[in-house]
Amino acid sequence: MFPRCEPFYPGHRPEGKCRPLLPCAIALLFIVCCFIGRPLVCAHATTVDLPAPPAAPQGSQTVFSPEHLDLTLSPSGLKRVAENDQSITETILLLDAKNREENRKPAGDNQGWSSVLPIWAEAAKKRGHELPLPFGTSANFFFANRDIDVDSVDVDIRTLSLNLDRFADIRVKSEEMNWSMRLDAWLFPFMNLYVLGGYTRQQSDVGIDIKTPRGPSRPGLLPNHIGIDLDVDGATYGGGATLVAGYSDYFFVLDTNYTISDLEGDLGRGNTFDQMVDAVLVSPRLGWRGRISGIQSSIWIGGTYWGISQTVDGKVRLPLLGRVDFEVDESPADPFSYHLGTHVELTRSFNLICDIGSNFSDMFSLTPSLMFRF
Repeated sequence: MFPRCEPFYPGHRPEGKCRPLLPCAIALLFIVCCFIGRPLVCAHATTVDLPAPPAAPQGSQTVFSPEHLDLTLSPSGLKRVAENDQSITETILLLDAKNREENRKPAGDNQGWSSVLPIWAEAAKKRGHELPLPFGTSANFFFANRDIDVDSVDVDIRTLSLNLDRFADIRVKSEEMNWSMRLDAWLFPFMNLYVLGGYTRQQSDVGIDIKTPRGPSRPGLLPNHIGIDLDVDGATYGGGATLVAGYSDYFFVLDTNYTISDLEGDLGRGNTFDQMVDAVLVSPRLGWRGRISGIQSSIWIGGTYWGISQTVDGKVRLPLLGRVDFEVDESPADPFSYHLGTHVELTRSFNLICDIGSNFSDMFSLTPSLMFRF
């Protein structure tokens, strides 16, 4: 029992003496220190709040978090937990490294606007082929001049039908310009399909030699030679397919397309005529593809077969004869030409193309194009 002591207040004097308090304070301090120094023993698991783990890398999910740790686990149990934690952490780090590697790939490695075309693209890439972006649109200009053969001339005068092939020789020199837009897609790594549409203007110099005995021209008589300048224009539309094969840096291309040009002209004095042009072009190319001054480029040589059929229909009104209907069938004088071309990839999306053709006789063509791929 502690000695009883009276409380001390200012101005108050105790009636008796108290034992000294210093031994009591020392004993109390000793007991508190012994209590604090005892090991922590709990009948139940005690939760201890630990600092929150760092945030998981973006794109991954933290599977294990030591937010609640059971301190009553045995050393072997704690070891298993630590091993599982290390395995999960290593997996997360590997996934994060893989995501970073994929994000680090160049922009040109993607498939562009579509991840579906071309079909079998992955198989072609595994074989080491470099594929263009699947879709493309191009602005094209075409210029050509050539000689045209007139195969037949039929004339209907009232109820009389005449074929003038025996009575006249007709020669035509034609100059053609075409502006068109083309949209294409790689269906397979070796096949490209495209459609096109545009505007065509054609100017023709027609010379007609009449097969009659030559003599001085007299008023009212038919002259021996007639010259006519024809100017027609109209819409052009069509489509085609391109097949490609390659080995190492060399390639072979076979392009085939079909177009229709619906043209119309004016003969003056209210007389008009229509010209329908059906064209089938077959163009094989053999070339090389590589880098020139660090720019990916292609150079080729080849040829073109111009399967062109032109039909001119019209009607005119002549003095005395009245209305005269006529039909003229035409075709190229030489349907073959030889070509030299190049394809320069300024970037993966922007390309320049130019093709020059000639048969070294009566035909010359030039075709520049600007292409955008996506």
